[in-house]
Amino acid sequence: MKNKQRSIRRRFGGSRWWPLAITLVGMCSAGSWAYTPSTDATITVTPIVDVSLSISPTTYAFGTLAVNTSSVTATRLTLSNNGTVDASLDKRIQSDPADWVADTSSTTPNHYVLYVATATTRPAVTDFTAADHRFGAVANVSALKGLNGVSPIVTAGGALPSVDLWFRLDMPTAVTTSAAQTITVRFTGTGQ
Repeated sequence: MKNKQRSIRRRFGGSRWWPLAITLVGMCSAGSWAYTPSTDATITVTPIVDVSLSISPTTYAFGTLAVNTSSVTATRLTLSNNGTVDASLDKRIQSDPADWVADTSSTTPNHYVLYVATATTRPAVTDFTAADHRFGAVANVSALKGLNGVSPIVTAGGALPSVDLWFRLDMPTAVTTSAAQTITVRFTGTGQ
């Protein structure tokens, strides 16, 4: 050890620096300067959720309507979210009646136009807009919107667990049969 100290003294020019040099050498050899890094990990999980919708009542009958007229349902149908996640909603006509065709205009015989909007009270015929509320052709998927043009998020047990649906039907300008027609519509929820 004395030889090592003499060597260090010579290297650092006398006795003034050698105690510091010995301290530094001792600290380095003892591992006191070792760096302890930190690291992060992420944990990811995707919950299994249930998007479940119900509608009540499940049917509405307009009754008899004159051709080339428009009518709004007199009572609402309520669409509820019974699932475990908030959901955005889309709409589509699932199937046409046997003798009619869903369209964007009712000027062709046997072609009808159907609209739907969410609202707390019954809207007027003029409250429905083509851009926000019209279904269009069969299987044409579009967002369900309220009268304000905004798509509601139906919450799972939250502030908006259901919405009231109001339909407008534009009858064809002419028909080839007086038989009753049944239109099937579908609403689909997508978890948020």
